[in-house]
Amino acid sequence: WAASRALVAAPDDELLMVERIRTEHRAGRSEDVHRLVQRVTRTARGLGLDLLPETVDVCQEVLEGRIRARG
Repeated sequence: WAASRALVAAPDDELLMVERIRTEHRAGRSEDVHRLVQRVTRTARGLGLDLLPETVDVCQEVLEGRIRARG
């Protein structure tokens, strides 16, 4: 609830989005997880920014069930 409310004030805050993704994943709401992952990646792409490593890890974990090795 808190992350959702905070996102009203800061809709593109990456760390808040990560908390929402984690929360929705724990709640088993896969459609919301996919929507939120798309939103955070689309926002970063649109701004020409790289996602934080933590964000990438969380997205991989919730979508693929694991974190990919970095090389």
